[in-house]
Amino acid sequence: MLVNSSISRGCGKRKAGGLYACVPTSSGVGMPIEYFIIDPPMLWTQGPFRGVQFIKRSDEITDMIMWVGAEHYPFPSDFIEEGRAHGFSKRVPLNADADYSVLTPMQSRIILVHPRAYMREGYKLREGKNDPATVPTLDRPSDMTHCDCDHAAKHIGNALTPCTFATWDLSALHSTKGHVVTYDDDDATTAHIVTPSVEYDVHVPISPKEESGKCITDALCAAVFLALPWSHFEYVSESNTMPQIIADKLGNNVNVTAVTNT
Repeated sequence: MLVNSSISRGCGKRKAGGLYACVPTSSGVGMPIEYFIIDPPMLWTQGPFRGVQFIKRSDEITDMIMWVGAEHYPFPSDFIEEGRAHGFSKRVPLNADADYSVLTPMQSRIILVHPRAYMREGYKLREGKNDPATVPTLDRPSDMTHCDCDHAAKHIGNALTPCTFATWDLSALHSTKGHVVTYDDDDATTAHIVTPSVEYDVHVPISPKEESGKCITDALCAAVFLALPWSHFEYVSESNTMPQIIADKLGNNVNVTAVTNT
């Protein structure tokens, strides 16, 4: 199954000559996206990076680590909600030393880092996990609940572990290009978020409140927030052909690589 390549994503449209690591959506099969969210987020202290970093696990399976830029996806929820709706598609580099033959379909993971996935200051979210006005309903899988909070979480100072799921509601405090936030009125308890590829609703946090000269993004820092099972590659070619130099970088994974013109 291919991902939806006809849309304009947060990072724009796919480009001819690009190789994309993909995780498609499924219809009634597989696990919900919440299962793959890393919660609590894992702090990332190595700084931003381009391309792919490979890491071999103890079981000898190789994963790839990739950075999700805030310039394209201002909050982790923007990236996740796009993937929920359209599937995930991340361009990978084709430099001389790129070797994607080391990956194993459905066993290798795409581990994703976002610069605003970890909240360093206190916050309090509204109750209302099952409120039908909130879309999506974020169901935390019981075997993935690692911290002392639910979606309606309290985090005061360092008393509790930050919650990746809380970044949905915290994103209501910052409107910017690619993440436009609107409220029904000044006292609204929910907010509507519009991105280039998807729209979704969240609750407005009880705290912190927006203050003049202070931005919520200043209290957020980089962390690992998502680990997806890599499914396949898609190579974009206007002629629907793949150059041999690309096939060589894929090795046996050329068998799980689709050639598409979008």
